[in-house]
Amino acid sequence: MNDSFAGRDYPEESQSRKRRSAPYLRISNKEKEGGQSIEIQLERIKEAAEERRWELLDPYIDDGYSGELLERPGIDRLLDEIEQKRIEVVPITEPDRLARGGLHLQKLLEEEIKERGALVEYLSLRPAKNEDEQLGHDIRGVVSGWERSKIKRRTMRGKLKKARSGFIVGGKAPYGFHYLAKTEQTPGGYEPIEEEVHWVKEMFRWYAWENLSVEGVTERLTEKKVPTQSGNRLWRTSTVHHILTNETYAGIAYYNRRRSVPPKNPRGLTGYRRLKNTSRQTRAPLDYISIENIV
Repeated sequence: MNDSFAGRDYPEESQSRKRRSAPYLRISNKEKEGGQSIEIQLERIKEAAEERRWELLDPYIDDGYSGELLERPGIDRLLDEIEQKRIEVVPITEPDRLARGGLHLQKLLEEEIKERGALVEYLSLRPAKNEDEQLGHDIRGVVSGWERSKIKRRTMRGKLKKARSGFIVGGKAPYGFHYLAKTEQTPGGYEPIEEEVHWVKEMFRWYAWENLSVEGVTERLTEKKVPTQSGNRLWRTSTVHHILTNETYAGIAYYNRRRSVPPKNPRGLTGYRRLKNTSRQTRAPLDYISIENIV
């Protein structure tokens, strides 16, 4: 659908002057990997500004935040400043930029913005003139959510099938390896990084033969200035513990072993969360999928 509509679709008063408009832009880290960006959203809004009669103010941005969370720094600042800055319109490229996870979340934020004196306008939707048109928008939102869920389920089934066929399913390679993609000649797997493999062996030797604790191994790695996987020189106990308990170093990888879930005590967390499911829960052993001969 075209991003912009002719001025006649708007009230006569809005054709005589530009409306003070503060764009809201959001992208999750996962969406960045798919090639989406904040810059693309802003450019689309700028292109539509003249026909939409928007006087664009500085945008409100939630970069790297999930749309399933209502508490985000950008949207909170927008709600706080609508009256102060006399914002009339909040342009957004698509409804799922405002919220994901259900039409009720989107409508809740739309209502909060409206209560403070502004209206949400989407580039992909003609502003509703009556209840029937609004119902059509809502139905479209429900169908879009259903389609996203269907794609997600298909993707998950594809990953499970790949793992059951003995192939590694994406993800970050463990310390000491880098991932070799599947080709027509090779099934894909992990290739050792010799320098890092040396330090993996040292960790297990210190732990098993010198009886160093996990904390002791961590301190020794930091003292020796051994680079971490990200190139850092400061090792964390949790990282070392993960290495020492990871079956990958015995030649077996597991898929579908854990799942992401909401934290049990989100109120105890400080600051904003970027994702809804920030905790990990171990599945039942029968759900594990073992992948052997990975190196």
